[in-house]
Amino acid sequence: MWFKKKNTGGEYTGRRVRRPLAGLGSKPFFSYSAQSAPRPEPVRSPSVTRLFRPEVTDKPPARRTSRPWPRRVLKVVILALVAVLLLGNLVLTRNPEIVVHELAGGQQLLLRSRAAYQNAARDILAGSLANTNKITINTAKIAQELQRTFPELAHVSVVLPIIGNQPVVHIQTARPALILTSSRVGGVFLIDTSGRAIMEAAKVAAHVKEKLPVVQDQSDLSISVGDSALPSSSIDFITEVIGQLLAKGITVTSMVLPPGGSELHVWIDGAPYFVKFNLRGDARVGAGAFLAVKQHLEREGKTPSSYIDVRVENKAYYR
Repeated sequence: MWFKKKNTGGEYTGRRVRRPLAGLGSKPFFSYSAQSAPRPEPVRSPSVTRLFRPEVTDKPPARRTSRPWPRRVLKVVILALVAVLLLGNLVLTRNPEIVVHELAGGQQLLLRSRAAYQNAARDILAGSLANTNKITINTAKIAQELQRTFPELAHVSVVLPIIGNQPVVHIQTARPALILTSSRVGGVFLIDTSGRAIMEAAKVAAHVKEKLPVVQDQSDLSISVGDSALPSSSIDFITEVIGQLLAKGITVTSMVLPPGGSELHVWIDGAPYFVKFNLRGDARVGAGAFLAVKQHLEREGKTPSSYIDVRVENKAYYR
């Protein structure tokens, strides 16, 4: 059986109605019949409106202004100058700088004038268009040509500067050991420590030649500038004998390479005889044997009239 709900005040709307209770601190009462109160519109301040809602105008947006043309021109000019400087740094002059390196003993030796080496290097650089810039130049080939032109140069190198246009040629002269006169060729040559004929003695300054021993070749050697004239062992032997004798106060006046190629004849100051050495032996032993024989003969008051022979080790002969 159905019962109707009594209407206690007005029509039923089907919504909860919030009805306040009398008194303070009372809890609100919610009803399905009540209508929700409309929410108030948020108050927007003028500043907020201006931030998020800019005024709409009929003017088009301002375009970004382009850079002024003088700044662009300046940038192009700077880049062009940098390119010109880089390209200009690659160009080489034909007037190289000559740097002379010292020998092992700290002596700086030039057998020719510095201008002679510089002029030759300038001519080599001018001989090819490839030598006009740092990219195509062949420094090793230039160094080889200089050594071929000047055999007295032991070391030659060409260095290009990182910044600059002048090539630098580094040279070092070979150390001269003696002067060799040839009976076969009829010339006089400067011989270095390796036994190579480095140049004609006539082209060497007098102050260089006067400090070198002179050896006369009678063994029919074929000598030419730039080629080997004697084995380096023979050069070492001759140098050692001279040094051992000078240490005892004995001065060598002349030396001869007799036919056969294995002997060295040495004349000393104040003696009527010469000394026969074996080039294939020990120079110290040979010099020591001669000094011992010389001292023994002087104690006995004897003087050889022809020679003292120390070619055989531990044996000596005189005549």
